[in-house]
Amino acid sequence: MFHAQTPDDVWDWYDRRTVRTAAVLNLQKPDVRERIKAAIVAGAQRFVSGGTLTVPNHAVMHAARKPSA
Repeated sequence: MFHAQTPDDVWDWYDRRTVRTAAVLNLQKPDVRERIKAAIVAGAQRFVSGGTLTVPNHAVMHAARKPSA
């Protein structure tokens, strides 16, 4: 789960705390970037409840070790 205070925090996460997504966002023209931001913030609104925002976020993480030869 992704926890935040406001829907704008979701945009901030994509814009400042990701590598690949932020790179794609930075390639956009300013008007396109603003439309993307507006869509992300509007979409995050539905996850606000009780003064906080919780977005379901499923992730799979793997860890491995190369066996010694």
